[in-house]
Amino acid sequence: MALDKYRYKNKTVLIFMAIAILYAIPQLLTHFFSGMSRFNRIYLDSFISVNVERKNGMLEHYAYAHFPVLNAGDTVTAYIPIPENSGIKYPSISFFVPNSYFALFYKDQLLFEYTESASEYEKLLSGTYHEVVLPQEVSGHELRLVCRAYKDKAFYRLTGVVLQPAHLGLRGLLLRCLPEFLFFVSILFVSSIAFVCLIFYFFYEKKMLTQPLFFTIFSIVFSTYILSYYGLFNIFTLRPRINETLEYTTLYLLPLVFCTYYRQIISKRRNQIIIDFLIVYYITFFIGTTICHYTGIQYYYYFLFPSHVCMMVTLVCTVFILYDDSKNRVNNSLWNLQSGLIILLASVPLEIINFDIHKLFFQGSGYTKMYILSLGILYYIVSLFITSFAQVSQAIKDGRTKKQLEHLAYTDSLTRLMNRTKCEEIMQSIENEHLETYAIIFFDLNDLKVLNDTYGHEMGDIYLCSVANALYKVFGNALVCGRMGGDEFLVVLGKDMYKKVLMYIHDFQQQIQAINDSKVIPRHISVACGYVLSNTEHPVPIQTAYQQADKNMYENKRFLKHSIL
Repeated sequence: MALDKYRYKNKTVLIFMAIAILYAIPQLLTHFFSGMSRFNRIYLDSFISVNVERKNGMLEHYAYAHFPVLNAGDTVTAYIPIPENSGIKYPSISFFVPNSYFALFYKDQLLFEYTESASEYEKLLSGTYHEVVLPQEVSGHELRLVCRAYKDKAFYRLTGVVLQPAHLGLRGLLLRCLPEFLFFVSILFVSSIAFVCLIFYFFYEKKMLTQPLFFTIFSIVFSTYILSYYGLFNIFTLRPRINETLEYTTLYLLPLVFCTYYRQIISKRRNQIIIDFLIVYYITFFIGTTICHYTGIQYYYYFLFPSHVCMMVTLVCTVFILYDDSKNRVNNSLWNLQSGLIILLASVPLEIINFDIHKLFFQGSGYTKMYILSLGILYYIVSLFITSFAQVSQAIKDGRTKKQLEHLAYTDSLTRLMNRTKCEEIMQSIENEHLETYAIIFFDLNDLKVLNDTYGHEMGDIYLCSVANALYKVFGNALVCGRMGGDEFLVVLGKDMYKKVLMYIHDFQQQIQAINDSKVIPRHISVACGYVLSNTEHPVPIQTAYQQADKNMYENKRFLKHSIL
């Protein structure tokens, strides 16, 4: 048992290592084969000089793009020289300016301006990448970028200023984050499809797979957060506010979805209460921050620090809760989740600490590269996927086993039609639901005993199966089409079929005639039937209709015998 457990863990570690290697491949491809070096991408950071004008009128000059942190009201004017022989025929420049209004000039010509009213622009929670197409004659000249900070600790350097061909500007933004883009867009796409499939599964099977459902929701929310963090939604919209709002709302929703997912797999009542408390707290936190943001009391950005603290506490609590809960389980099915949580717990603090240090000492928007967190999230999402996939597989397997058992329990072993138990169960449901519109038909095979005594029970079985096949061909879509036992069969037609009961009986008799013509059975066969109709004008209780149809069938049976005589 211990050896099997070790092998299981060893295989899981190998899977994670393989996925980590696959995650690294796009980065290598980006570096060597993406074409970044082939379309004359020129970084201008080292050529920039700046003048900083403080709001008290003090003027500072720096021969580089790194300067003391800007506060609200400070203005920085950056001079960006464009190489004369850049080799770029149709140039554009891309840059990132956080927490500021700004304008880009060539000589005295305004090329691009990014300003709004202060009250409205405050809702733009941080900066975003911008691309500006430059005039052809800009080569060998200088651009002037004027930025005015609208909040304290706005930023302290200009980085990522790039000259490139205009038609490749968006490609450059994409390729800067290609590994994250490929991975998290794939997660978003696959998770969205999985979410829709789970909803369809719920409507089809009337059963919700809660763990996989919350896993897909978590994947959708987290991949949206990562993509918006890198600004990739700015490729598809001209309103950066959309990208930034997505970033903060998904960030604040993550702990809620995270806790809701683990609520589904925790068995101990004590641990469930802790998770319930966290869920209520995060619902309140999300609603409160949203109200504060849209009423202008305080914007999303200012709730980051308490959010980070709560996230760390939640991660630590979840690790201990999961460990405590798994001790009472016979198998170690939670090992994947535990390992994923531990990796996540190791990666998240590094990014949070880095973010808050930059926010406290350098720039108000904070700064983080997300490399470690991306790898930690990669491992964690894969661990969730393995666990959820195992649950889905087990649920499908259990569902198939249940259907097989139900099929055996409700199917006649010889004719493969419904057995007596299933027929009576459906008739009981008709009675319970007070259905008034239906037709009930009773069938009885004539001379089955004679055929058994003369030709043996094997020929009698052929007789039964032949009639059963004929019934299924004609009444396969009926509410009930089954064998009540011996040589008796029952059919119940719903409101869409009951008016054509005589036509169906005629078709069935045509099938019996075809059996006689085929000479499969060595003597002429006939099937007696009796039926009763019930509708809203003349409703008949199902049990009364059953007895009357049986009585009518025996009258028809006597008629057929007298006809033969």
